[in-house]
Amino acid sequence: MSENMAREEGTLTRDPEVKALPSGVTLLKFSIAQNTRKKNEAGEWVDGEAMFFDVDFFPNDPQYWLKRLAKGVTVIVAGTLKQDRWEKDGQVHSKVSIRAETIYAKWIPEITATNSASSNDTATGNNLPVNPPF
Repeated sequence: MSENMAREEGTLTRDPEVKALPSGVTLLKFSIAQNTRKKNEAGEWVDGEAMFFDVDFFPNDPQYWLKRLAKGVTVIVAGTLKQDRWEKDGQVHSKVSIRAETIYAKWIPEITATNSASSNDTATGNNLPVNPPF
């Protein structure tokens, strides 16, 4: 049986949370959101329901990604689906998340104190727009 593959595009809803595991591996945890669009009865495009995905990412170079992932950055996450189950107060809970193997983006600027993912300023040192027109 093959693993469940996932490829989702979304915008980070918060800055990544960093966890150092006992094995020495660094885990970045974050969440992405995506909105669907659909036409209403009048033929106008309207926002549909928002969907949220929790992401676990084990990068080789966490510092590289911590400089580039922040709330508001749009990414494509590719990986496998992982289901966690737990019991609390006699009730069984379940959550599906994405274990990212690869993160893609058309543009991931280095996040600094002077520019943010939602800024329209140029990225530090390269004079390219933070939000390019493609």
